[in-house]
Amino acid sequence: MPRWLDAIRERLVDGRAAARRTAGERAWLIANGRDFPVTVLDRSESGAMLSIDGTLREGTKVKLVLLDHSELNGQVRWAREGRMGLLFDGTDGAQLGTLGTP
Repeated sequence: MPRWLDAIRERLVDGRAAARRTAGERAWLIANGRDFPVTVLDRSESGAMLSIDGTLREGTKVKLVLLDHSELNGQVRWAREGRMGLLFDGTDGAQLGTLGTP
């Protein structure tokens, strides 16, 4: 099946506007003056799902720092059971589409 067709089907089934990619990469999350080691489980141009020890409240402003030192600003959209979803701020999310592409 063509790759573009898989992407469309994934969006229809998943219901998200942006295609998501599995990542599994280590990163740091900076929030409230603290640094948290995280694993980026999946990501898109508009956000990411992270694995984290600890909890941050919905709406908390954060900075995600990837291993290549790229920094992405955003906010916590949801958090539960050691995972959290981030929504990247406006222009930062567009940068993520080019970061860490295999």
